[in-house]
Amino acid sequence: MESMAFDPLAAIQQPPQCPQRLADVFAVESALYRLCGEVDARLAGVDDRRAELKALNEYVVEYSLLKVHGSEILDRSLDEAIQIHGGYGYSSEYGVERAYRNSRVNRIFEGTNEINRLLSIDQLFRRVMRGELALLGPAQAAIGGEPVTEVDAPVELADAVCAVENLKRAALLVLGLGAQAFGTELEEEQEVVARGSDMIALVYLAESAVLRAEALLGTRDGVPTRLARLIAFDAVARARPLGVEALQRIPEAASAIPNLEAYLTSPPVDRIALRRSVAAACYEAGGLPL
Repeated sequence: MESMAFDPLAAIQQPPQCPQRLADVFAVESALYRLCGEVDARLAGVDDRRAELKALNEYVVEYSLLKVHGSEILDRSLDEAIQIHGGYGYSSEYGVERAYRNSRVNRIFEGTNEINRLLSIDQLFRRVMRGELALLGPAQAAIGGEPVTEVDAPVELADAVCAVENLKRAALLVLGLGAQAFGTELEEEQEVVARGSDMIALVYLAESAVLRAEALLGTRDGVPTRLARLIAFDAVARARPLGVEALQRIPEAASAIPNLEAYLTSPPVDRIALRRSVAAACYEAGGLPL
């Protein structure tokens, strides 16, 4: 049939249309590998069922963040896949049509993404209240602190590591000011909580990608390094409007916007060129060369 002559890979190459989704997938994969490794290490030697469940519950925040952003990245990826296929994407002759229909439920079941955003922050602050997580001290430091300009990292990833460290401080600043202003009523400010949750997720995904790239440094034609840098720089750009909107809602926090923007200053990197280089490597390899 005529439709079967359509070549999605050739269409993608016409110009590059998919490098951002490749970076998103790399970020989610990296976070999943990281989380699975941490859970496996935590459960090593745990034989009692109750102790096992208690240990698994220590990662509720990570579960929620990955459920939310994994499902949303899947939707964005499939939306672009449909766009690349054009009219063919609506035909059941191509698997992308069924994948597109089926993916939507992932943002609803196992707790809607909106609920999971609220849950991640709720559980984070529960850990703080139980003394299991030191958050308020670092948040105070971020509120009055200065951006990180030097890091102990491989030169190839130094700018990405620096970006992630400053992104952490930006998220701490927003959450710290929100907790100070609203106290136990913070949960009623769902828009602020959701933005804080997304900023934390950006930190987790970007840091996971950088850690994976560091482990793969000097391999795979440098693609992991390029992907990690792209993810880190894009995370900074995505976090900026989230943080500004949250601070504009938090009473007397708008004065902290210049501090936030100092943390989230985009590095002088041509991200379009970086995306094109990733796409070119993937086209040559016929997929992610990892």
